[in-house]
Order: sequence, then structure tokens, then C-alpha cells
Amino acid sequence: MCTVPSVTVAFAFILCSALDADAFQTSGSLAFARSVPPRDTTSVASASIDSEEEGSAAGDVSIVYCTGCRWMLRSAYYAQELLTTFEHDLNSVTLIPSRPPLPGGMLFVTLDGEKIWDRKERGRFPQTKELKQLVRDVICPDRGLGHSDISDKGGNTVQLVKEGEKCEECPDDGEEVMEIPEYGDSRDYFLAKSPHVTIKYCTGCKWLLRAAWDAQELLTTFQDDLSAVTVAPTQEPAGQFVVLLDDVVIWDRAAEGRHAEPKELKQRIRDIISPNRSLGHSDVKEKEEQRDASDDTGIEELDDDEASEMRNFYGVM
Repeated sequence: MCTVPSVTVAFAFILCSALDADAFQTSGSLAFARSVPPRDTTSVASASIDSEEEGSAAGDVSIVYCTGCRWMLRSAYYAQELLTTFEHDLNSVTLIPSRPPLPGGMLFVTLDGEKIWDRKERGRFPQTKELKQLVRDVICPDRGLGHSDISDKGGNTVQLVKEGEKCEECPDDGEEVMEIPEYGDSRDYFLAKSPHVTIKYCTGCKWLLRAAWDAQELLTTFQDDLSAVTVAPTQEPAGQFVVLLDDVVIWDRAAEGRHAEPKELKQRIRDIISPNRSLGHSDVKEKEEQRDASDDTGIEELDDDEASEMRNFYGVM
């Protein structure tokens, strides 16, 4: 029987207020199936990592969220909760930013390409225990979730969005919005495409939060550039922490001998997808150029002993 971690760690800065409101009032709301069919092991999202390579894990979750509504942190929190509870059952969780011309206010979750939650359809955000149960019922039906288990399936009260309420972060400014057809005919809209970052981390080393932090940093900096970021737990080889951009290895902890700083990952990804972009204070290249410029002044730095001698000579304490 699968075991449940006794402690779930969530980032303190994820202070997601319940913004249960539609951003764009469009006729293109997503139409999904009302029930989740049995999982088809031959059907997986394009953002998935081959389950045969990762051992027994066999589930791929995708979370599509509206960037205009600033729901990245909420989505990342869902991802961490799922990967903590289903550490050895999920193959990956992919965060996919939704941008215009797709309609605003979108937050929906799929498991192996099948919808399990749509905010517009249900009128609210899911609780983490609800997502966990929906995932569990498909990939591990006999597993108990402890206090996260919902005893009365389907008997929970749904708090619908008040009529006419809108998302302040994503107002209807008249911009043309794509009309979304039936979900079954349009899955390519919601699957990860290039450029797509994948972060593989060792579960035995407990590096989930590090991987999730890197994912959030990348999605914050490259909100309009990246198609998706996938966080994928691995058991073998031990100590693995690899970051890929599409099929290109951006950072390999084993090869580099250490973990990457977020700014290093950002620079390496920037150099591939947007070479002329400045990363501000996160730009290693700019700091190196500034340091090289200071070296050209001809002023030599003093060591501690030399500095102490100079202070005594000039009477400076």
C-alpha cells in the first residue's frame, strides 16, 4: 500500500486570495466531459516524460493557468501538493501559462490528457484535497489519503461565482479573444509546446521544493516566452537534478558538481530563446562586464593586511 507523507511543506509567500471570478466574458468557455473515464495508458500529454524511463510512475498532470490573473503561484502550489502526496505515482506535473488570444480566467487541470477540473465549469478553484482525490481515483484507487480524503464524494457544496463579478487583474478591454471549441477537438491548444523546460529531480534527495522554486522563478521571468515548465520526480539515478530546454540540457548537477543558481538558469535559457534580452540584476553577463570594466581602471585591490597598514598610515581607524 502507498504511504502518505506526514508533513506537507508549502511556501509562505503563496498567499493566494480566492479570486473566484471570470476574467473575460466570452462565449468560448471550455466544454469538457462531465466525468473522468478510466485512464488510457496509451494516451498522455505531449509534455509528459516517458513513464518507462522513470520506473513505476505512470501519471502526467497538466495545470493550465491564466497569466493575466496572476495564478502562477496558485498553480505551482497545486503542483507541489500533488508531487508531495504522489511522489512515486506521478510521472510529472506541467505548468502551462495561458495567454491571449486564449480567453482569460482559465485554470484547469488534466490527468493523462483527460480533464479533472475546470474552474469556469465549476465556478471556483479546487481545494488541494479535491485535486488529490481526483488524481488518486484514477491512478491509485485503493489508496487512502488520510485527512485529505473526501468522505462524501460529490456531496460538497460548490460556491459559485457571483453573477457579473470580474477579475480585476484581467479586465475585458475589448481585445479580440479566441473562441475555444470543444475540448476533445482542441487539446493541442493546451499541451506544452516549444520552448518547454523540464526539471528532473531526485525524490530520495528531497529536492521537490528546489525544483518547484526553479520552476516558479523561470515562469515569472519568462512568463511570455515559455510554453510550459514540467517538474518530473525521478528515483534513478540517485542524486539527479537536470534542467532541459526542449531536448537541450541546460544544467546537470552531476556534471556541474553543484545546483544552479536561478539567475544561472535564467541566463542560459535567455541565451537560447531571447539572446538580446536583459535580465537586470539577474544577468550574470552584465555583472561580469561591469567587473571587467572596473579591472581596466588599473586600481589594484588590497588584501586585509595591506588595507590595515594603509589605515594606520593615514590615521584612519
